Amino acid sequence: MSFVAYGVGITAERTEELVEGGADWGPTFRGNAGQFGKDHDNWSEFDSNNANGSITEDRSHVRWNQSEPHGLGHDNYLYVAGTPHFEEFVKEEGGCEMLGGLTGNHAVRSFNRGRGDLKQALPSAYPRFYRQTGSTTKVRQCDNTEVGGDGNVLWMRLAARSLASASASSPASRAQDSPAVVDNAEPAAVTAPVGRACPQDGSADFDNYYVGDQFEGLRLTSRRRSCEAPPAVVRSATGDLVHERPVRVNDVSYVYGDCWQPPVGAGARVPPLQIVSSPGCERPHSLYHRYVGPPGLGLEAEPHRDMQLRGVKIAVFDEGERLEIYTRNSTVAISASDPRLAAMAARRMIAAPTSHGGQRAPEAALPAARSGVSAEMLPAQARGSDPAPAAAC
Repeated sequence: MSFVAYGVGITAERTEELVEGGADWGPTFRGNAGQFGKDHDNWSEFDSNNANGSITEDRSHVRWNQSEPHGLGHDNYLYVAGTPHFEEFVKEEGGCEMLGGLTGNHAVRSFNRGRGDLKQALPSAYPRFYRQTGSTTKVRQCDNTEVGGDGNVLWMRLAARSLASASASSPASRAQDSPAVVDNAEPAAVTAPVGRACPQDGSADFDNYYVGDQFEGLRLTSRRRSCEAPPAVVRSATGDLVHERPVRVNDVSYVYGDCWQPPVGAGARVPPLQIVSSPGCERPHSLYHRYVGPPGLGLEAEPHRDMQLRGVKIAVFDEGERLEIYTRNSTVAISASDPRLAAMAARRMIAAPTSHGGQRAPEAALPAARSGVSAEMLPAQARGSDPAPAAAC
């Protein structure tokens, strides 16, 4: 989930209608098509969806989930979770066959592109805010490729009616029903991207960790280097610094074991253990407190507890199934099918053979985060101060 629509009267059905009208994305089906989403350990069926292409085309696609109306801070606000993604139609047997007689199926290629396409297609008058969840888990596709997101969730306050009808309504109605001042206005000027460019040779200029070729009966099934272009920092019409998004995908991932399958119909296949290393200055602990979503809704940082392990700070999420470990120049995210496996991996992880540095002895103390790494270079939402230079990362 990387997109949340919220506002007065914003149900899943209304969100689908607004996207159809404002973004020119048609519905690909009505209802849930037997697929499920997970929200705080609860599985529920998706309610509706939109896409900008047909079922046999490459396209951006989003499913909406609001099985139960959720109140959100403001008494009249509801929210709907979305799963935007860009998917490619793969004509391949052995995993990508589609039910119904068609040869081929969709494999997700980018969660971030789907979110970006949806953001660009909707009117810029809708206020936009980011929340950092840290969810970068790689999901295996039907053709055995793996793709993950950057942990950013875009919150957009939509109007219960079209922008045109809201503008024609009474002032009192507009105050409650239509978008107010835009948070991320269209940029008046673009500065240099924040962060280093991706190395051309596919290497990583930060420490990366793994737990060997075998771990607790699980074999290493994949190593992948992923790197997106750095997000740009822009100035809004008011002169404040804003940005495309808080962080990007820039990591080295190690995946262990064959996929375990969530409840029937959930769709995603998630391996039992994965270890993902990212630059510490791009993914510091403070992101969770600086990007909590829209103000005024009473939202708090992504629930977690902090502790020490192997001489460094770690953050524990999802009752121990996800850990973040803050080392010399990298943040290491461990996701596992159970807390015991995640904890064992955190104790035993070592610097990978391709890593330029890091601890190469299991259970030994890890190198602590360098001074200044925890003060990330990206500006806070609407803070208005200049970021540190890109070379700082």
